[in-house]
Amino acid sequence: MICPKCGNEIAEGLKFCPNCGNPLTDVQSALVSAPQPEQQPAGSFVAPPQSGQQPAGGYVQPPQGYQQPAPGYQQPQAPYGQPPQKKSKVWLIVLIIVLVIAAILIIAGIALKRAADRVQQELNDQIMSEIDDINLDDLNLDLDTLNSEIEEIGELDLDLDNATGSTETSSGADESYSYDYVDVSYSGNTVTITPNGKLNGSTVLWGGKDLDGLCDYIDDEVLEAGRYINRDLLYDLIAIDVVDESMYTEFEDIELNLLMACALANNFHDTDVRVRDCVIDSAKPTDYAYDVKAYGKDDTWIINYKDKTVYFNNGGTEYVSDMFNDDYMVVWMVAVEEYYGIEAD
Repeated sequence: MICPKCGNEIAEGLKFCPNCGNPLTDVQSALVSAPQPEQQPAGSFVAPPQSGQQPAGGYVQPPQGYQQPAPGYQQPQAPYGQPPQKKSKVWLIVLIIVLVIAAILIIAGIALKRAADRVQQELNDQIMSEIDDINLDDLNLDLDTLNSEIEEIGELDLDLDNATGSTETSSGADESYSYDYVDVSYSGNTVTITPNGKLNGSTVLWGGKDLDGLCDYIDDEVLEAGRYINRDLLYDLIAIDVVDESMYTEFEDIELNLLMACALANNFHDTDVRVRDCVIDSAKPTDYAYDVKAYGKDDTWIINYKDKTVYFNNGGTEYVSDMFNDDYMVVWMVAVEEYYGIEAD
């Protein structure tokens, strides 16, 4: 015990402080009568006093804003070691990625298509511009000679010595011969030339280059996009005009035949037409009477290379066209010579 006056430590039971003589009876009485605080277990909750009552010793005031949980309420607990689960949005992210990729592919496809169309149009414009820039005077072409060569197409000079399988009737009036590309028969004043099918796209007429290559070059470099030369008609016409390899030694010997055949095969590029044979009458050597199957029916087309005329319906209906116009013939000449590597004189 401590003296309340001098602070000296005093043994229990003394009534006066041995140091200062202060009476200690009042101090002991106060200590005995003082109420002791009630001990509460650690962490326990003490209910607040009822209205109108003073708080009992040991009551702890709950913090501000605290609300007593309702009876039976239990605080939800997250699973141990796991964060609260959230609703998955992976499918939404995947959908967005797919849509973005699809949009990119569509845009890229449109861009490629437009680029291809633009390149094709520029190429066509360039070709047409080059054709328009062709000046007949600059080419130093002798159109009169060209036309006179066209007239000579009808004047066939078949080399009978190089023909094979020749036969003659008992009367001596009819003869037939087989050549590289056609069979030829004579009867009176007429000669009939029939393609034998041996001239085709793989046939090489000059310079080691075949006819399929010529057609590819014409389709790609001469004609507008989407237009293709009639290859079957072209091969039939060339076979009839060229007849046999032995009949030409210079490119000039077959060039004009190629030009006329190209002009016709281009003009009838979308027509299903095949030539069965060609009949030439010595009385009209420039009239080629082509026995054809065209537009689903048999017909005879009469083409006069001298007058540059074409007749359908067995010669009864004139077909008006500018396919043999000098400007077009120059285009064909330039194309054929470029393909075969012929240098202009």
